[in-house]
Amino acid sequence: MSSSPQSHGVQATPSHATGHDVQTAPDDHGHDHVVADAGPHFTEQEWKEFRDDDIHAGGAIICLMAGIFSIGLMLYTTIAIIVGA
Repeated sequence: MSSSPQSHGVQATPSHATGHDVQTAPDDHGHDHVVADAGPHFTEQEWKEFRDDDIHAGGAIICLMAGIFSIGLMLYTTIAIIVGA
């Protein structure tokens, strides 16, 4: 049994960003778009820390993947030797 979306408090069409303290600017088609804040949200020092953390995390991921591959290779080799014997 289906019922109308309005009976459940669901909007059939989304309302625009009015009334939510969001700045909007009209485009060529008459639609409103949210205007981005000027300036970065993080300082250059914070961005550098993010990049450094990403590099260290990438290195850890590579080491873990290499370890998993090595263990799999050893298991595969061991099974191949046992089956071939």
